[in-house]
Amino acid sequence: MNFEMMDNLLFTPVEMTLSVGVIATPWCIKPVFGTISDKFPVMDWGKRRPYISFCGIILAYIYIMIPTLISTKAGMVATMTTVSLLMCFTDVCADCITVDYVKTENEKGKTQASCWTARAFGSVIGSTFGGTMYAAYGTKVVFQIMAIPCLVMALSIWALPPNTSNSVDNMCHKIWKSLYEKRMLAFSLFMFSIGPNYAPFYTYFLRQELRFQPEDFQWITMASAWSFLLATFTYKTILLKVNPLKLIRTCIYCGVLCEFVQVLVVTKTSTNMWLIVIDSVGTSLFGMLMIMPLIVMVAHHAKNGIEGTFYALLMAVSNLSGVLADEFGGLIGNVLGVTKENFDNLKYLVIICGVMDLAFELWMVNNKSFCAYFEELPSDHVHSANNTLEIPEVYPDDTPETSGSRPHSLVPLDYEDHTAEI
Repeated sequence: MNFEMMDNLLFTPVEMTLSVGVIATPWCIKPVFGTISDKFPVMDWGKRRPYISFCGIILAYIYIMIPTLISTKAGMVATMTTVSLLMCFTDVCADCITVDYVKTENEKGKTQASCWTARAFGSVIGSTFGGTMYAAYGTKVVFQIMAIPCLVMALSIWALPPNTSNSVDNMCHKIWKSLYEKRMLAFSLFMFSIGPNYAPFYTYFLRQELRFQPEDFQWITMASAWSFLLATFTYKTILLKVNPLKLIRTCIYCGVLCEFVQVLVVTKTSTNMWLIVIDSVGTSLFGMLMIMPLIVMVAHHAKNGIEGTFYALLMAVSNLSGVLADEFGGLIGNVLGVTKENFDNLKYLVIICGVMDLAFELWMVNNKSFCAYFEELPSDHVHSANNTLEIPEVYPDDTPETSGSRPHSLVPLDYEDHTAEI
């Protein structure tokens, strides 16, 4: 998509940044899809599976028709926004299924880490062949090939058992109540992703100024995908029992350090390909390790009956901040006069974004209300049956609880996975 925008449709960096924000907007309305998934089963097929299957079939059709749909800038943005919407609906339903399993797991975080590891493995496959296929066949053929995994998804989802649980009453009231009670968790997800995003400008710099070819970008995306896989596997096997606050703080410092390494690249102090690849590895690795404790905590605070909608709502908050970060980064880049021909002030853009990232993230991780979600509770406090951490609260009219990329990576997490997601 990036190469089609840059080389054939001639998007400017600002246009590309703003367009990516528009394409990502469906990921800001995830609660709508979560509500549909939680409340409306399709005949006797259950709640989640039919929607994933239907979206997969429609996606496959759109990908096949791509050559006739992306001939203009408006067509590209409209088509990719539609693809984004269908993928978002699918992602929400998959998250709902994951949260269903999370409620019964014995070790907190293991189910989500396994799912994200599988997701990372898929990213490795895609990044391994993406650049080569683009160089050999072009954008449109690569998009058409994407119809194959969409059809596989549409068919294979029926192998999972159906969810036929009854829908809850007063869902909107319960969602609002849960959001209010977990408002600090929602606010923290927003603040962790709100730092302005300069990734499209950096991509343009590599393409226009350093003359990177598709195969060069393939090496970068492959390295990021492998680090994504390494992060999820490491979290699952080693870091589940590590203090999450300590892990988040460490990843904040290391991630921002990786951002400042990019100053060396944009000032041409060092444009070594391996430096760029290693920096991309670090950015993806630390970004994923930072976000995993957050998404695990969100899943374990989702109340029964509205778990899909609640999880989707908090992930939508994170995605909304990511979209705003795209627009914010585009605005700052425009003010600094960074264009596809002029990168003189790109170093200042990288520094400003890095400093703002560090400030926002440290502010949140040092907030006592945020830390309370991760701190161990005294033995007389309430815990769930499966011994997962739970913040004790009173629900006078509800059943008690029983239990969504650093923005500057070339391979972001959730909605641009691009991740993350989150």
